Amino acid sequence: MKKKAVAIVLPITLSLLVAAAILLWFFLRPVVVFVEPTLPSAMLRGLRPSWIDHLKYRIVFLNESEEARIPSLSPSLVIYSPLTRKNSDYPFKSALWGRRSYEGESFDTLFEIDEEKMLSVALEKNRGVGTAFLFSEFDNYSRSLFDNFKKDDPYLKDITYLDRITGVNSDEILKELDENSIVSVILMDPPSSLYLLKNTGDFRVYADFRYASALPYSKVISIYPKWGDAIKRALDGEGTLSFDFALR
Repeated sequence: MKKKAVAIVLPITLSLLVAAAILLWFFLRPVVVFVEPTLPSAMLRGLRPSWIDHLKYRIVFLNESEEARIPSLSPSLVIYSPLTRKNSDYPFKSALWGRRSYEGESFDTLFEIDEEKMLSVALEKNRGVGTAFLFSEFDNYSRSLFDNFKKDDPYLKDITYLDRITGVNSDEILKELDENSIVSVILMDPPSSLYLLKNTGDFRVYADFRYASALPYSKVISIYPKWGDAIKRALDGEGTLSFDFALR
């Protein structure tokens, strides 16, 4: 009789302990609120943390029109995007990424996007193989970035176009990519090179996460922030911080 009782009670007790552990894990994680602009859901997904980050933090996404809900969530950190504005001065730690604060805004942390640091993640992944920077010949900023990276990687190739890629010049660019045995392409200005994505061959395509999230092409590899690391650093301190990046 005693053995039968143990056989019944033990599984129930274990189930209750597991349920309690899950509840503790769920409720004891720091709450992090992302205030988002009004954009298509597909674009927002590309700007958000990965599912792994949700294991460590209770991440809540609010549209900018829902800012009044923030106090009810008692967040440990509120993160604003460059397309949103902080309209209320709640007593919670706050951060902003992708732009400087406007007059009247105050943030504990500013996340800067170091484009050279971001691009280096894709370049390290493709070091020693043919990689092309693709940009407009009038884009002096992309030219300067390419020149800096070229010093350390002789396999880098700059391929430029006039204004934008169209049906007129896409064949010429594809031919140049093939002749230079290009394996990976970094799109420096995706809006002006979208046409190429309709005709890509076997090469890999990389883009800044702010652009990649808006591109309706699964073949584009996004260079995106390590949100989990960024959140931890913002919770631990304050000031101006630079994102670290990964690929997805």
